[in-house]
Amino acid sequence: MGLLAVVLTLAVDWSRAPETIRAIAAPYAAGEIRSLTCPAVNDAGFVCDGTLADGGTFQVWARRAPDGVLEAGPVIYGAEHPSAFFTAVRDYVNRPSPLQSVQCHIAPPARPELFQCEAFFADGGMKLALNAGKQPDGTTRIYGMVVHSIAPAPKWISFAIGGVFVAGALLFTIALIQIFRTRRRLVIATLPVVAEQHVRFPEAGAYVLHAEAPLFSAMFLGLQYSLADAVTGAEVRSFPAILRAHSSGFSRGRIALRRFFVEHEGEHVLRISGLRADRDATRGAVLFSRSWPALAYLWIVLAIGGGLCLFAGMFETIVALG
Repeated sequence: MGLLAVVLTLAVDWSRAPETIRAIAAPYAAGEIRSLTCPAVNDAGFVCDGTLADGGTFQVWARRAPDGVLEAGPVIYGAEHPSAFFTAVRDYVNRPSPLQSVQCHIAPPARPELFQCEAFFADGGMKLALNAGKQPDGTTRIYGMVVHSIAPAPKWISFAIGGVFVAGALLFTIALIQIFRTRRRLVIATLPVVAEQHVRFPEAGAYVLHAEAPLFSAMFLGLQYSLADAVTGAEVRSFPAILRAHSSGFSRGRIALRRFFVEHEGEHVLRISGLRADRDATRGAVLFSRSWPALAYLWIVLAIGGGLCLFAGMFETIVALG
């Protein structure tokens, strides 16, 4: 087995590895390659060190592919002995953070007149992508816009995102609780769905009639509602609910039907016409509630604002983590 391994190793001529890498890297190196030194090659990979005519240095990583073909990785220009190309990239991006290295990809589909490079900076992993290309006269042109940045966000931004998220969640929760409390407090009567029944109003004012039923129920379709004074029989002035505000839970929903303007407190008669025997009305109900005071609408505005802050915090968190 040992002899077979030696034979297989010698079957690939590695003596020309530096020359092969030189041929691959030459079109992309910013200046004539003066020297290229490679260590003893191995299957795991190795790094060759090169120098340029302008005094700069570069490195090329390479390894042997399973089929014996030599694969060369990116050309890496470092800051210790900067080349003219490294200096040009630093001046082109013009960043306050020190430029650490520039890596240019030389694998297909890269070609001398257009290849991709990445500039790495010292400020916590900042990485900028740009394009470069060899010109007919031998010079290298740097062009293209920065396509992405992976720099970590400043700490104050993280705290601001967390603050917006927490504030939005608290505001939305508090406003929602107050909305439900206000809605429950304004209800003065909950009644079954029958043709005629009495209801007592504690004071004169505007009241809204609501229908409450299981979700997607059709029991209130086509029904008509009227309200009259129980003593005088006078009809109470009313109008259909314009906005028809509705709310729902997991199994039941509530919708505004009609607004009544009660002129004085006391007993009144509610009449519902259009009830049908083929519709089960026992699972539904009608409710009378006072109109929402102007101040109560503030909770709705705060709930919307809290929801927007909550959504913004969640979105910024996802973006930051992504």
